[in-house]
Order: sequence, then structure tokens, then C-alpha cells
Amino acid sequence: MDAHGAPESPGTDPPPEEVFSHSDGGAEVRGRRTRGGISAPTRLGHAAPTLPSDGCRKKVQFADALGLDLASVKRFSAAEEAPAPAFSMPPESADFDARVRRCHVALEDVSVSGLEVRGLVRALTSGSRRAEVGARYTLDEWLSFADAHGALAPDQVGAEAGTRFAFTLRVPGPLEADTAVRFAVFCRTELGEWWDNNGGWNYTLCNPQTLLR
Repeated sequence: MDAHGAPESPGTDPPPEEVFSHSDGGAEVRGRRTRGGISAPTRLGHAAPTLPSDGCRKKVQFADALGLDLASVKRFSAAEEAPAPAFSMPPESADFDARVRRCHVALEDVSVSGLEVRGLVRALTSGSRRAEVGARYTLDEWLSFADAHGALAPDQVGAEAGTRFAFTLRVPGPLEADTAVRFAVFCRTELGEWWDNNGGWNYTLCNPQTLLR
């Protein structure tokens, strides 16, 4: 019977078939073409890509496997980063108070924490209506410079001569062996301007390894 329940005509031959095949992107496809249409094609598989006969495949090799040096990263410890004073503290001199009175300004102390340098300056400012105290420093042998302005220090104990001011300067990064931070301290009032530049040598901060040479 057909799909509607009607009997098929006896003696009717099935429609002729025609087998066909073609290639579809490297895969062989086969099917049957009849008068009623084309049956669903059968894909026989896709041919695997062929590698070059000369074996030219990409190879990945690592430097350490070939005995070559790997890239190295320099890490600085806190001690290596911190610049070191290349001078002795002026207060070690027994006549520091006399020096302040004589020069009007003098570096009293320096401490270094990482890349931050803090200093204390003693200056004669009494009787002045305005006073500017601080440190002028350079990283390129005075081709350029900047001023770190001081502020009145909260602790004035022991400052027999002059008034104590505090300043802070920041080093941009670890110092190379051939570079240094040089500075001098100053005091400006309406009466004049005075400098303490370590007797003409400047106060110098350098790479700690330089001091070991």
C-alpha cells in the first residue's frame, strides 16, 4: 500500500537508479539519483591534511634547553636602594653652635629611609619678619636643581643657637655607581642670604657600593 492505503499497481518496476559521487572540500560524497529525486548523500570522510614530506614542522625550543642565558631581573634590596651620606654629620664638631652663630645657617642632621632623605637645619632667624630655610639639591652636577623647603621643626630641644627647621627630599630611584645627590642648605631673610655647602664640597649622597671602593 502507498501512504494513503491505496494498493500499488502490480508489476510496476522500481524507478531506475543512478549512482553518483563528487568531492566536497576534500571529502568524497556518494548518493543515488532517481526519478523521484536524490537520496540523502553519504559522506565517506574527510581526508587528513598531509604534512610536507621534508618534515618542515614548526619547532619550539627554549633558551635554557640550548644552554643560553635566560633574561635576568635585577632586584634591589632596601639597603641598595637607599643613598648613603658621603660625609660626617656636622654636629660631631664640638663647635657646632659657634658655627651656626658665625655662618647663620648649618646642616644639623640627615637621615635616610629608602629613597626619602630628611634633614634638619639650624638657622639664625630671630628678629626677621620672614625667613626661608631649606635645601637646594641636584641629580646632574648642578645642570638642574630643585629646592626642598623647610618647615619649623616641632622639636627645638638642644637648639642653643638658631632655630631648627626640617626638610625632606626624595630621590627618584636607586642611584647608579656614577651618580650622586648633592645639596646645600640655605637661609634667606630680609637681611640677606646664607649658605652651608660643606665648605665648598657640597653634601653628597651616593650609591652605598661606591663608598666600599
